[in-house]
Parts: sequence; structure tokens; C-alpha cells
Amino acid sequence: MSARKKITLSEEEIRFIIEESTDGEESTDGEEEIQDESDSSMCSSENEDEFSSSDDENVLPSDWTRKGKSKLPFTFRGDSGVKFIIIDKEYPTEYFAEFFDEVIDYLVTETNRHAGEFLDENGDRLSSQSRVNRWYDTDACEMKLFVGLLILQGIDSKLENSMYFTSRESIATPFYRKVMSGHRFDLLQKFLHLVDNATITDGPGRKTAKIKPFTDLILKKFRENYIPRKNISIDESLMGWKGNLSWVQYIPAKRKRFGIKFFELCESSTGYIWNFCIYSGKNTFLDKYKNLSVTSRVMSLMDPLLGKGYCLYIDNFYTSPTLADMLVDNETETVGTLRLTRKDVPAFIKNAQLKKGETVAAFRNKSMVLKRKDKKDVCVLNTLHDDSMKIVKSRRGHEKSKPKAIEDYNNNMGGVDLSDNLMVHFSTARNRLKKYYKKVFRHMLDMCLLNAFITNKILGGKFPRREFILRLAERMVSTYARRNKDAIRRPTRLIAKPSRLFERHFPEYCSPTEKKAKTTKEMCSLQEKWQKEGNILLV
Repeated sequence: MSARKKITLSEEEIRFIIEESTDGEESTDGEEEIQDESDSSMCSSENEDEFSSSDDENVLPSDWTRKGKSKLPFTFRGDSGVKFIIIDKEYPTEYFAEFFDEVIDYLVTETNRHAGEFLDENGDRLSSQSRVNRWYDTDACEMKLFVGLLILQGIDSKLENSMYFTSRESIATPFYRKVMSGHRFDLLQKFLHLVDNATITDGPGRKTAKIKPFTDLILKKFRENYIPRKNISIDESLMGWKGNLSWVQYIPAKRKRFGIKFFELCESSTGYIWNFCIYSGKNTFLDKYKNLSVTSRVMSLMDPLLGKGYCLYIDNFYTSPTLADMLVDNETETVGTLRLTRKDVPAFIKNAQLKKGETVAAFRNKSMVLKRKDKKDVCVLNTLHDDSMKIVKSRRGHEKSKPKAIEDYNNNMGGVDLSDNLMVHFSTARNRLKKYYKKVFRHMLDMCLLNAFITNKILGGKFPRREFILRLAERMVSTYARRNKDAIRRPTRLIAKPSRLFERHFPEYCSPTEKKAKTTKEMCSLQEKWQKEGNILLV
């Protein structure tokens, strides 16, 4: 006969069993479930060691209960809506100007500064045929024309920039050559810059110093021009980049696995990007949330919206009971999928063996953890719903019951995915850019185009996104190409020219030589001079 093993229970578990046994409304099924859990702990001595070491943190605390009451949601106090006035709502340029006009002036200043510094440092080493010698300072009209052409290239996609300006009939697009030369477009693209290099210093923000002032300016316009409605979501987005950069991230689940990671806060229903930050390491987030590990990423993005009754939807990478409690303290609802390995998750939720369609829930204050068995176990933490069910229709039209919390999560979590799906089409970004900050510039341009389109739709715009972008590009190019031709230009950088190109030429008799004492042929005096110096004769 095998010896019976001794069972060791924690003080909190004993208190919970006593409370359950004294509850007159608890069903016998619940008692059997608790008994099953204790039986499963007797399977082997290894389980006893496991229970005493790792599971001690996640044993059901005294404040988690199996029954709870639905809580009233926080009152929403956000002043949501578009915050600028459009006179003519049919013109896309009006919407785009609200997001990008201030940025244009900044780009002009930094581009001219960078070009001047480059010429000062490298002027002596440039050949006389270098295209850089043709540079002259740009202005706001030309920069808007340049941006308009970039937007147009997002719809008319080609392999290389040179293909837009070629005269080869089979692939020619004459429209581009009419408004700007290919050489000038290449120069603007070469000297495009986002920061004054003199302001870059070593320190915590050194990694993103080349893009931070520009992205901060874009972010400021996103926040000023629109306030999101109640339901918002936070998730990560990846801008593809395989270059040499220390803070490139690898996410195998993404289509582009290598790139620069963005954490974004978007409106759930429209995908409007209201807040974002570029991940570059531990110094990415706000200082007051630095000690909160993964939670800091949510709190940093949510900081301006705390205390206003928003409802936040997040995935299991961020969700935890600790984060839910912090958001509740700041009058913010939370709905998100939950990993069962998180700290403070009730043990009976983790260990519950459910059949398909069954659910089990635990309640604490305003929080509820719910586990449901469908094709696999799904666990949700939320502060907005109880464990009540809702009748929904499947894709094939069949009716079935589903927890309200899960149905609400499915309907409102996709804000960031929606914005990513919209930006993939007609994107101005290119994979072959050599400088990462120029790829970031184009990605920011795509984000501005998306937010301008969303505000247009909110205010009653009827154009689909492709037509909106095409009309915007056409109007920008036609408007600023005309002004660009009338602009006063700085003269081309002067280079010393040979005397044969500007001195006067007079015919003279050739000088005597050793072989011929008398000469009668006339020759240009300058040509004779160049011949004696060993230079090539002009014919």
C-alpha cells in the first residue's frame, strides 16, 4: 500500500475554502470544482514543490470572489471631435494643410542649413561636373511641390525615382518633368533634413536625436486637430527597416519582421492616430512611469487622457490586474485579453478545466477576470462588463452566445490594425532609402495623410481614400509648380572657367618652328597659347 501524502495549504487558500463553505448560495458544482483542484495537487510530489514556490503568488487572494455585480461605467468627459474649421470641405488640401503647413517651414529651414553645411565642408572636393554645384536654397512653395510629388508617387508606384523623370516612351510620365527637373528632385531628396546637427549631443535621447524635433512637431498637430471618442486602443506597429540601426526590432508575427517599432494610441472606430512614440530602449517613455516595466508603455501614451472616462482596449502583452487597478484609479476603463501567467491572476481561473462554451469568472472591486473555452482557452480582464452573455451571429449566420466582454473586445480592439491597413495602400515610403530618418519622414507623411482623410470623412467628406490622395497631390502640384516658376533663384555656384571660354579670339600667323622657318597659316592666338602649354586643341 502506498503511503498517503500530506497536503499543505496556504493561509489565504484555507480562508477562501471556509468562505465558500459558508456561502449558502454556492452550488455543489462549485464545491466539487474546488475539491478537484485539491485532488490535482496530490498527483505528484513535484506539484507540491511547484505550489509552494511559484504558485504562491497567484493563489486566489481574499479580495477575489466568484460572484460580482456589474459596475457603472465612468462618465465620459472628453471633448471629442475635429478642432479646426474648414471653409471649403471639398478640397483635400485644406485638411492636409492643418497637419503639415507648419512642418513645411521647419523642413525648409533645416534642409537649407544642411545643404549649406555640406557645401562648406565638401566644396573643395567636389568635381566641376557634380550636380551638388547646382544647388540653391529652397523655399516653402518648392517644398510643397516636392511633397506633392512624393504623395503622387505613392499612387503611381515605380521601381526607381529616375523612372518618373525619364524620356523613354515606354515608361515615361511627362507630368513630372513638366513641373520639376529630375536633378532638382534628387537634390531636394539628398539634402532633406529633420534637425540641426549642432543641437545633437550625447545623452539618453541620442538614438532618436535626428528625428525627435520633427516627430514632436507632427505629434503636436495630431493632438491639437482632433480629440478621440470614448473607445481607444493601444498596440504596436512596425515600420520596415533592415539597415544598420541599434534599436531595430524583430517581431516574427509581423509581415515585415525587422523595423522601427511604434507604440500607437488610436481611436477604435476610425483608426485616427492620436498619440505615438518610437521605441528606442528604456528611455523611450515618460520618466514618472519608468519603474512600471511594460505598464509604462500604456501609461505614457494614456497620460494626457487619464481622468476623462475613456475606455482602453489592449492585448495580452500589456494587460495585467495591476495595470487595470492603476487605470481605474485614474477613471479609465480597461478591456483586454490576459495571460494566465500574470501576477495576481486567481489560481482557480488558471487551473479551471472547461468544456467548449463554458466560462468561469472572478471579481475584485471594478475588475473582472473571465475565462472561456472556445477552440482554445480565452481569458479577458475588464472593468466595464460583468460575466453576462450576449447572442451573436457567426460568419455563417448561426446564432450563439458569447460573453459581452469578449464581443466588445473584438469590436473595438482593432484601431491600430485599421490605421496600418489603410497606410499600406498608396504609401510614400520606399524600401531602398539609405537613411533611416528619411524613411521616418515618409512614414510620418503617410500618417498625416491618413489623419487628414479621417477628419475629412468625419466632417462629411464623400471621396474614397484613393481619390482624396489623388486630388490632394494634383492640387498641390498644380498650385505650387506655377508659383515655383516665378520664384527668384540664387545663381548657380560659380566655378573658375578657362580663359578660352570668355577671352576674345584673334587670328595670327603661326610662330616659326625648327622644321619650318616661314609659316603662312593663320591660327587663333589663344589656341596657339594652349598648344604650347600642352592642352587639347579646340576644333
